[in-house]
Amino acid sequence: MESILKDTDELEKRFKVVAHARNTVTLWDLDHVVTDQVIFSKGFYDCNGVALLNHSFVGLSHYDTPDKHHGRKPEDYLSELVNDFMDISNSSDISAVLIGGDKDHFEKNEDILQKRKIPIIGRFLEKPDKRGYKAKDIVVIPNTREVLMYTKGEYSKLA
Repeated sequence: MESILKDTDELEKRFKVVAHARNTVTLWDLDHVVTDQVIFSKGFYDCNGVALLNHSFVGLSHYDTPDKHHGRKPEDYLSELVNDFMDISNSSDISAVLIGGDKDHFEKNEDILQKRKIPIIGRFLEKPDKRGYKAKDIVVIPNTREVLMYTKGEYSKLA
């Protein structure tokens, strides 16, 4: 289920530069955003993220599992994200990347995207170890349509 390109020094440098650039939009958990700027979000553990991309806009969600804390149902927040993306980008040409912790939540997101006929071009689903999930930091870059991730000391390109 994982489709990632393994880390390189250049990927690490690129991640750090774009994540901390002045125009980068920071997304905190329990929210989503659509923009034409780079998006950075950190601290995905059992949370799930969906990155949406097209020719000039990107979107990212960061939500906890629906039964924990203030988690929302994927049916609600993912529909909002897709609708916001289509309204702001004025386009239905969308592809998606899934990032996950919780497997059930991940699979619900996958089903929703498939029903909406949004191609999934990358995915990462973590299998937790005895100590639980590791933190995942995500960067979504609009002009190159890339989704980069940092977890467990490795930098990966998901799309």
